[in-house]
Amino acid sequence: MALFNKRFPGWHLETDEYTVSSFTAHDLRKAVHGVHRCKLGYCILTPPRPVRGCVFVQFCLDDKGKYHIEYSFADENRANVLRCREGISGGELDNLLDDLLEKGWIPDTSRWETAGVFPDRYDRHVYEEILKLIGGIPAVEAFSYALDSPQGWYHEHSAAYEARGIPFFSGIGRLLWVGMTDLLLSGGCLVELEHKAGLAEFLGAVRHIAEDLPVEEAWFREEHSLPRWCAMLDRKWWDTGCCMGAIDIGSDSYVLFITTRVTLGRLRDLAKELGECIDLAKLM
Repeated sequence: MALFNKRFPGWHLETDEYTVSSFTAHDLRKAVHGVHRCKLGYCILTPPRPVRGCVFVQFCLDDKGKYHIEYSFADENRANVLRCREGISGGELDNLLDDLLEKGWIPDTSRWETAGVFPDRYDRHVYEEILKLIGGIPAVEAFSYALDSPQGWYHEHSAAYEARGIPFFSGIGRLLWVGMTDLLLSGGCLVELEHKAGLAEFLGAVRHIAEDLPVEEAWFREEHSLPRWCAMLDRKWWDTGCCMGAIDIGSDSYVLFITTRVTLGRLRDLAKELGECIDLAKLM
């Protein structure tokens, strides 16, 4: 590496133990040593913007004690294509990382092995319409940076992703879907309840977003499940056209919101375009 304390603004370094933004050469050397000594499982370097089409680089040890390195490129279909090599020596790894960080140079990986092709169902307009239907124009504007730079959004909200157990290499589509949901939760458009939430907690959460819609405790039975409580609200609100919707984020929790049946139908179709799920809460 060049100067030991040289800083790389806008770059992010992520390991299975910690994340460093705008890291220094010292931070990188520490991470390389951690991987070499098997104290860290991997290291991922993400530039502030793609470098010759490369959106991130990651490395770990191979089964022979040398380094395995992968370069991720976004193709014309927004899929992440991983090109990899094993048997990289420590000196060669240093040179590759130095070329990347200091010169913006990427090796010719055309003959490297393809480690995987991970499609990202990432249609900006679909996300914007979902955001508008649930949170309005302010939500669309608040999430514009994520749609411009999913990697940057991830690193700015890495603590929230880590709390959900979602690593960076989950794929851009996954990062955007969960990031959008968390944004709407923080804006009070959604509520999230644990799978085993009690009736009192459910009622408090629903009343928080129900506005003028009635929510009467007498309608419910404590021993029933959350989907059945949502089904009861759908029946009680039938004449208003409103219903309880839910967003599936692949967790044990329920992410709930109130909308109209017509709007929910549109949201269901939009989510399908992204390979995700929005539906009636009673069906989740």
